[in-house]
Amino acid sequence: MIIENLNKDPLISVILPVYNGAPFLAAAIDSILKQTLNDFELIVINDGSTDDSLSILKHYESVDPRVKIFSRPNRGLANTLNESIELARGAWIARMDQDDIAHPTRFETQLNYLTATGADIAGTWVKRFGAADNRTVRLPQSDAAIKIALLFESAFAHPTVMMKAESIKKLGYEHTWDKAEDYDLWVRAAIYGWKMANVPEVLLDYRVHSSQISTSAAMTQMHLSQGIRKKYWEHLLRSWGCDITCIDDLLKTRTNSKGFNFDQIDAAIGHILKRCEGEARELVIDHARKIYFRIASECPNVITRWRSICKKFNIQSSKKTELTLGLLRTFKITPESKIFIALRATLIYVRR
Repeated sequence: MIIENLNKDPLISVILPVYNGAPFLAAAIDSILKQTLNDFELIVINDGSTDDSLSILKHYESVDPRVKIFSRPNRGLANTLNESIELARGAWIARMDQDDIAHPTRFETQLNYLTATGADIAGTWVKRFGAADNRTVRLPQSDAAIKIALLFESAFAHPTVMMKAESIKKLGYEHTWDKAEDYDLWVRAAIYGWKMANVPEVLLDYRVHSSQISTSAAMTQMHLSQGIRKKYWEHLLRSWGCDITCIDDLLKTRTNSKGFNFDQIDAAIGHILKRCEGEARELVIDHARKIYFRIASECPNVITRWRSICKKFNIQSSKKTELTLGLLRTFKITPESKIFIALRATLIYVRR
């Protein structure tokens, strides 16, 4: 039995928001309680669940003093996370979701990595399970690469992050960005100057299931993410003294738009490639490839433009990439088409 010292603050506060999580909740909690590093409290806010979540939570609270349960009407994820952060007593705050499985050494490995790197936040790689897509998601490792990756997408798996409590308590989550609240936080944290890292190891199994996000919620998330991207692109380009007029055309490539200014897209990619190296540079090259694939059906000279970018920034262009660009252009295969979607997993989005 674990005996809690009520006079001592825990090293880690784990925050686990719950809303109708009964089917997978016990497995998620068990994976936390079995951590090799056990100096933590588990703060669970039941956000107005209407299923059996609360009874499951009360059971765990009765058998383990580290588990702290709070229950109230539904207020949404961002509000629930902020309330959890306010309740947290640990020097570090770790996120967890109600349907995922943390590996036993997750906290121990993350804390060692945070100490070694001096980072304010560290996520981990994840292994997807529960659906046909069972891939391992390998996220950028270095601070520089993560901050460049945020121009294109979220660079952390939200349920894996561990953060300095003093840092997250200053920023918090913003309710106005619900459904993209994590991406917004990472961008604000990057602008604020947090040092960022991802442990290059799978420390969490990420469950994929049909009830995670509806089609309408996914559309809302996409719209919000575009606004977050724009904010961050503008911040970085202004900090480098660059013209920001190229941003809108670059962002349009994410929305199946037409009528691009291809020179502006070239300029946006060039601004980034000029200012990054190593892991960050490889990441930008990979995203640039995907952008040119998406505009290929609209761009008459897409292969020439890709070759020009490669020559200017000393990138080795592969025959496979050029053949794919030619195929997409010749047959006018648009990003929203079934053919593009079918090609994406096997031909387009694999590394060159």
